[in-house]
Amino acid sequence: MTDRSSTKLVLWPFVLCDIVFLGLAYVIFSVGHRPLTFWEAVILAVCVGAGAWSFLTPFLRRDAAAIKLAESESLASTVVQIRNLEQVAAQISSATNHLKTAQDQSTQSVAAASAIANKMTEESRAFSDFIQKANDAEKNHLRLEVEKLRRAEGDWLQILVHVLDHIFALHQAAVRSRKPALIEQIENFQNVCRDTARRIGLVCHTPEAQQLFDDKLHQILDGEIQPENGAPILETVVTGYSYQGRVIRRAMVRMSAGPAASEEIVPAEAEVAAPEPPIVEETQAEEAPEEVGQKSLF
Repeated sequence: MTDRSSTKLVLWPFVLCDIVFLGLAYVIFSVGHRPLTFWEAVILAVCVGAGAWSFLTPFLRRDAAAIKLAESESLASTVVQIRNLEQVAAQISSATNHLKTAQDQSTQSVAAASAIANKMTEESRAFSDFIQKANDAEKNHLRLEVEKLRRAEGDWLQILVHVLDHIFALHQAAVRSRKPALIEQIENFQNVCRDTARRIGLVCHTPEAQQLFDDKLHQILDGEIQPENGAPILETVVTGYSYQGRVIRRAMVRMSAGPAASEEIVPAEAEVAAPEPPIVEETQAEEAPEEVGQKSLF
């Protein structure tokens, strides 16, 4: 049997080497720059690593020797156990049978997992189809609601423009009557109505006399020659409107006095563009311009 006393190592050389390396590391850390330079840090790391290595080496060697001793003892015990080969063979055969059984069970587990995965895939596809159908139905419903709201908005916008046109015609009739009290009363009424319409985004544009003509905001009566931009306007015949910052109808103006200058002129039809619908399915519905029939009250 191996003498265990022979595995003992002398530790003091390794301890001395460890002290030297750690002392050198301490000196470098003490007198080095702040912060340490790259080479100082490398040398410091090397010294610390060498000190740690010199400290751990005797223990590692002692453990290695102990392991070798244990292996030798285990080898001697193994030699005794190998003599019973029949028992070892029986154990190997039993292990082989257990391995085969485990392999069969593993195959069955893989098949069951594959079936579960296929079932989950089918369920996921069915759920995705259901969500897609529900989403399409919701989008169609929203599109229908948007169209209804747009149609309703266009209807009340036409009605409001029609009412404001008649109020303007009433104001023009009051001006022609040359009765100050009546003019003031009708003008106040018109201002209140226009202010109410302005709160929902409908703004009236009534060009003043001598205001400069702009073909983007003004249009002339039928039969008059199309003037150039910058020509003075004689009077306003029909009020123009803008809805939420977009011109939906240009104001109809008279550029020169004619034989019918004393008569009020209200066009039979005036274009009023429908308001833009909100965005549905990342596309904007087409704008359909609508015409509002305007008839004079007088």
